[in-house]
Amino acid sequence: MQIHLVPPNAPFFRNRELVVLSTCAPVASADVHWRFLRGRGVAVGCPKLDDTTGYAEKLGAILSEPTIPKVIVVRMEVPCCGGLTHLVQEAMQRSGRTDLVGEEITVALNGDVLGSRPITATN
Repeated sequence: MQIHLVPPNAPFFRNRELVVLSTCAPVASADVHWRFLRGRGVAVGCPKLDDTTGYAEKLGAILSEPTIPKVIVVRMEVPCCGGLTHLVQEAMQRSGRTDLVGEEITVALNGDVLGSRPITATN
C-alpha cells in the first residue's frame, strides 16, 4: 500500500517486519516479490515523485508499534532513492524505539541486488 494511503495502525503491520519499498524496485526486478515481500508488511513510496510531506511522521507512527522487529528499505541504485532511506532513518528516530533493526537493500537498474547495509536512526 502506498505510504500516503496506509493508516499507521493497520493490523497487517503487527508482528511482521516492515518493508519500505521504492516504487521502481519491483518493476526493475521480479525477484523483489518473493525475496523481500513475502510475510512482511509493505509500504510503497517514491521520494522523487511523491509529496513526502508527513512520510517520516507516518512511518514513525507505524514503527512505534513494538511488535515490528525490523524495517527494510528496498531501493534502487539511483540517487533519488536515497531520500527513501533518509525518510526511514528519520522515522526510526521518531518512533522512539532503540530496539528497532534497520536495513537498506539496493537494487540495480538491471534488477540485480547490489547489496545490503545496516541503517540506524538519524540524530
